[in-house]
Amino acid sequence: GDTSLGTILLFTGRVSDTEVSRTEARLTIKSELELLDVQLPRNLYQAGCLHTLFDNGCGINKATYAVNGTTGAGSTVTLLNSGLAQAADYFSLGVVKFTSGANNGITRSVRAYSGGQFTFALPLVTAPTAGDTFIAWPGCDKMNTTCKNKFNNVVNFRGFPYVPVPETAR
Repeated sequence: GDTSLGTILLFTGRVSDTEVSRTEARLTIKSELELLDVQLPRNLYQAGCLHTLFDNGCGINKATYAVNGTTGAGSTVTLLNSGLAQAADYFSLGVVKFTSGANNGITRSVRAYSGGQFTFALPLVTAPTAGDTFIAWPGCDKMNTTCKNKFNNVVNFRGFPYVPVPETAR
């Protein structure tokens, strides 16, 4: 127990895991370099919202915004005709999931929506036939105005709309 001659420091670190039994204690030590694994900056300051639509941070219930639809004639692997009457771009950046027909269970991202017509980001394997059913969910472009006007959810908006984009900051 006499340390008057000094000590030798062989390793420094942080305790990460412990296992304790009746006869021993095992400590797992990680190097201080582990602190460099932290993602920086902690908060991103950008105009768009940091949440994903329908996640816990967004706080919107996905089931509330589900819209049932039926496939119309003339649909192709990249274009879906429907009788839905939502405003243009309501389903843009959203999702369509087929609930019947040859595409049953297949989900596709919506690139654009206008006049009851969906344009998919990726083509389907098989063109839907008239009468196939689907569920569509709206999309979000992560802008403050969309959060406010489309979803009435500006209280959960986690973007910074007044931060200038890098190209304009001097």
